[in-house]
Amino acid sequence: MESSEHATRDSRWRGSSLLGVVTAKQTYTNLVYLFLAIPLAFAYSAVFMFGLVFGTFLILFIVGIPIVIATILSSRLLAAFERALANALLAVDLEAPNDVQRGDGDGFVSSLRRYLVAGSTWRGLGFLFLKIGLGFVSFIGLFLFATALSLVQSPVHYPTETEFVTVNDQPITWAIDTVPELGLAVVLGVVLLLVCFHLVNALAALTGRIALSLLDGPTEPVPSPGTESLPTAGSDDGDGGDNADSSETPRSDSAEHDGDS
Repeated sequence: MESSEHATRDSRWRGSSLLGVVTAKQTYTNLVYLFLAIPLAFAYSAVFMFGLVFGTFLILFIVGIPIVIATILSSRLLAAFERALANALLAVDLEAPNDVQRGDGDGFVSSLRRYLVAGSTWRGLGFLFLKIGLGFVSFIGLFLFATALSLVQSPVHYPTETEFVTVNDQPITWAIDTVPELGLAVVLGVVLLLVCFHLVNALAALTGRIALSLLDGPTEPVPSPGTESLPTAGSDDGDGGDNADSSETPRSDSAEHDGDS
């Protein structure tokens, strides 16, 4: 697939603009994508914790084998969901991979094997693991974003007290009860909000590149055993045709020589 096909859907958006991120629609779709990554990270953690970790421990009792295989195959469905989510919210255009060879008359075990050896299965699984990490990073970003909004909204709740973090069960707060403190809080909130927007766009752009590498298709299908392409008759005839031409040329020259004599 040509790299031009991976261009952003909205070429007018420029995430490098200092203030343009505030009015860019893509900024807010990126924000929604990263916020959705938080509950998805917990869901994926639960699925893989049970399916892979718990299933691996049960392999000795045989029952763990189908659990692990089912978890790996279910990752294809989750990867398809992530592909659709990225297409809807990120500035990417992903296609479904086609590297699973579909044969006629194959049994269940052969079909299962084709899905397990397909590269898209393992790339999708890798993306889901990375998405878990993205969810935890997004949780930190959500905290910073909430803090920035709290500072910006200080005039509405003036006088107010903003809580930042809790250390040893003791909250670290800032009591905003004077006009200079109020002005400083608003300025800091606006700056932090701009920083959060740029971090959101940078993280979303990085996620989009990872999605292009791990979720995009199509790719070359994996051939089934015994389905390798054989040389066509045309290729052999081509070589034979050259030999025939070379063999016919002396006869033509010989005929012309006899005619002259």
